[in-house]
Amino acid sequence: MQKFKTLFSVTLLVAALSGCGAVEDAQVVADKFYEAMKIGDTDSALKLFDDKMFETFGEEKVKELLVQHNTLFPGIKSYTKYAFSTKTKNGITGTILHFELETANGKVFERLEFVKRDDGFKLSGYYFSANKSEVETETE
Repeated sequence: MQKFKTLFSVTLLVAALSGCGAVEDAQVVADKFYEAMKIGDTDSALKLFDDKMFETFGEEKVKELLVQHNTLFPGIKSYTKYAFSTKTKNGITGTILHFELETANGKVFERLEFVKRDDGFKLSGYYFSANKSEVETETE
């Protein structure tokens, strides 16, 4: 029984540590995304999105979303991560990061969803609103 408890504890520790790595790796992509968005470089921001996002919505629609964000919430002054989650399903790791941004037009809340592919983490979902509760609901 003691052997089982030890094995279970080690398994939980490994799972927790791998989840932290996923969050850190997704954060690197989020930092690149926000640096591009700060200067209005939507082309660089688009390169951080997963190809499946473009297959589903089309690259122009995703670009329109980024332009809309910069129109409604220009001048990103700062961004702070306030929540995160990660899970693996069918061998694919997904990570969600929640941010609060301070912009020239006030606060905006955002949810960035990431998927880990062979070439690293890519954005697979992007939601923003001045209303925090509107970005809290996670999608499957």
